[in-house]
Amino acid sequence: SAGFRVNSDGLLESELSDVPRLDYTDSSCPSLLLEASKANLVTYSEGFTDASWGKTSSTVTANATIDPQGGNDGFLVSLDTSQGYLNHAANFLAEPTTFSVYLKSPTVAGTYPLNWYASNGGNHHRELVNVTTEWKRFEINFTPTGLGGRFIYIGDNRDGIGGTLSSVYAWGAQVESSSKATSYIKTEVSIETRSADTGIVTSDLSSYINSTEGVLEVKMSRFEGI
Repeated sequence: SAGFRVNSDGLLESELSDVPRLDYTDSSCPSLLLEASKANLVTYSEGFTDASWGKTSSTVTANATIDPQGGNDGFLVSLDTSQGYLNHAANFLAEPTTFSVYLKSPTVAGTYPLNWYASNGGNHHRELVNVTTEWKRFEINFTPTGLGGRFIYIGDNRDGIGGTLSSVYAWGAQVESSSKATSYIKTEVSIETRSADTGIVTSDLSSYINSTEGVLEVKMSRFEGI
């Protein structure tokens, strides 16, 4: 399917459908990335200045740094008070869910809170992540409880849980029904779904595989839960 991969330079890169996604996330030797279908439940995943992102005691500056794709679309999120945050509604269900976002510090390494919340009967689920001066994708994994509106937060109650950073660069938010983060899915005005990869080759492979002898080596890892 069409989707994102990490290229040999460590940058995110989008690939068209029917193009193998050779992913360099884990090593200098690429792996063929094959994934189940997933949807990003957050709109404007690269648009933190859009009105769909709620801003409380926080300031968001666009085009503030080089983003994980190598462009200049990284956002600076500054918390004006210890309770400041940036949040977005997301219609996640009562099943294993993952919220992920790319973060890096504009100054020094430190800790920063991420959070999900259900407005009726649910609890805040805050976690501190260790942010450095290099881009890294962070994720928090949870099974939602409670009813009503559900939200994810970048920031929130920083002093209350010991966060040391008041500002971070942020890019590429994603919420998906999965026990772990899958590859990034860009959204704008609406939720987007990445189609499932099949990894099935139906064409003639005789030019690649000798008919009488040869070695076929396969190394793989199963993504648990999908």
